[in-house]
Amino acid sequence: MNANDRKNAARFVAIAYQRHRLDLNRYLTRRLRNRQDVRELAQEVWTRLLRVSDPTEILEPLAYIYRTAANVISEFHMRQKRDQVSYDSDACEKAENQPQSGADELGEQVGRQRQFERAMSELPTVYRRVVLMKLRDGQSYQEIGRQLGLATRTVEQYFYRALALVKSRREA
Repeated sequence: MNANDRKNAARFVAIAYQRHRLDLNRYLTRRLRNRQDVRELAQEVWTRLLRVSDPTEILEPLAYIYRTAANVISEFHMRQKRDQVSYDSDACEKAENQPQSGADELGEQVGRQRQFERAMSELPTVYRRVVLMKLRDGQSYQEIGRQLGLATRTVEQYFYRALALVKSRREA
């Protein structure tokens, strides 16, 4: 995409944003449960529209925006299913390796694991992905940012916000 194409795409998105921002937000809100997800997916829709090489070929901008949003939502749901937090047996394996731990301790560990899973499942998808990539996969903030298309600082903020949300839900 050359500089002129980028200018045309930016002009198209600016006009479309002014005219159809509220329509897109209503569309996304009807299909998603979380306001954070709505904001993030709306941003993804506008970002994708910036990649359109020849916006003059788009005859119905609102229809094109809705189609792009439908694709983004579909991808979001596929990622959400793939990234679901599931129970792993680390607590059970620890209990097997420590024969002195009593049934009460094992019960507490399993309870904490379930609390954590419940809290993680309630997080916005992007927060959950950041936490899993950081803690489970051991990736750096920069690596996560590159994979998710986010700034390193944003990834770090999402990680700490997610931890704060998990902690507040565990204490509640």
